[in-house]
Amino acid sequence: MWVRTIFCAVLSLPAALGADAALLERIRTRMALNLARAPNYTCVETIERATRQGARQEFRTLDRLRLEVALVEGKELYSWPGAGKFEERTLGEIVPGGTTTTGEYALHARTVFASKAPEFGAGVEEELDGRRVVRYDFRVESAVTKYRVQVGTQGAMVPYAGSLWAEAATLELLRLVVDVEKIPGELGVKRATTQIDYGKVRVGASDFLLPRRVEFVMRRADGSESRNRTEFSRCRQYVGQTEISFEEPGEARLEDQRLVELELPARLSVETRLEVEIDSDQAAIGDPVTARVSYPVKKGGKVIVPKGALLRGRVRRIEPGESRGPYFVVELEFSEVEWEQSRAPWTARLDAAGPVVGGARNALSIPVEQTPGHALLLVRGSRVRLPQGFRLLWMTGS
Repeated sequence: MWVRTIFCAVLSLPAALGADAALLERIRTRMALNLARAPNYTCVETIERATRQGARQEFRTLDRLRLEVALVEGKELYSWPGAGKFEERTLGEIVPGGTTTTGEYALHARTVFASKAPEFGAGVEEELDGRRVVRYDFRVESAVTKYRVQVGTQGAMVPYAGSLWAEAATLELLRLVVDVEKIPGELGVKRATTQIDYGKVRVGASDFLLPRRVEFVMRRADGSESRNRTEFSRCRQYVGQTEISFEEPGEARLEDQRLVELELPARLSVETRLEVEIDSDQAAIGDPVTARVSYPVKKGGKVIVPKGALLRGRVRRIEPGESRGPYFVVELEFSEVEWEQSRAPWTARLDAAGPVVGGARNALSIPVEQTPGHALLLVRGSRVRLPQGFRLLWMTGS
């Protein structure tokens, strides 16, 4: 049975614990007020995705994602870092493949603390990370659930259970767990568990209780598991249509510049070099990437692209593999090149690249099939470091 017994002899909580329903209502009201007072805001969301074939094995990291996520008028919105605007698309539509989740930013909390959907059990006195807490278990039934499990094109609304932990002295929420087990068999998922840890975060001129870390674990019918560990950082208030940028001061792009749109001629050889090192221990899918044109690009004696022109893009893939030793698949996607008051879409094809830091001469290979505008690289080793100044040689297409 999901309702647990109160162990009053273990700890001594406030006298209000005797009036269990009243204490629970104080906790819920406190958190509901926090949610209602919180302004529209945005944070950087970093997700480490891992997998394992069975519960007895260690998780193996697949990749790392970095996005901007915003809560605006009760909606969770996402974008790539530095994109300047948020989209109405779901996270699964933005991120290329793999396991993604939504709701942990604020929507789970709104259901538990600001709706009538959950049914609560009795309070339990415990310790959590050395702090005196009270725990309440809850359940949300099928008739009122808004939790959706989506696998590919198939999905279903599912009931779920969970627990909340609030600090005894302040009644502030410390942790929220949402656990789903009743999932239709055709989805191939046996269980999905989300743990959200909360902390005070300054947004604007005030402090609010927001998610700081999230761990999501999904167990499939075949026994394999996926794990997403998420951290939120650099939170700030989102005001109206103000542009959101997480670039360092002085690096922000001036979107109000009136750039002349150009199209580059075919058969131009363009050498570019990365402005910042890309390290597999630090980089994440979604990170902005820039490169500078090394030499003036000419045609018929006329400079088409000047030295120093800026090539803009982002990390599209950086994931490990195993085939005759460890290696990494690195994919950089570039969208445009800019200089002075001019801009052109980037659809050139990668011809050559290198070298990598600390790698043997044959550590880097370039697949024959290259998507225009993309640099797809295969790099041998258990770690990849594309140094500042890493060379990318391109040929513009027709």
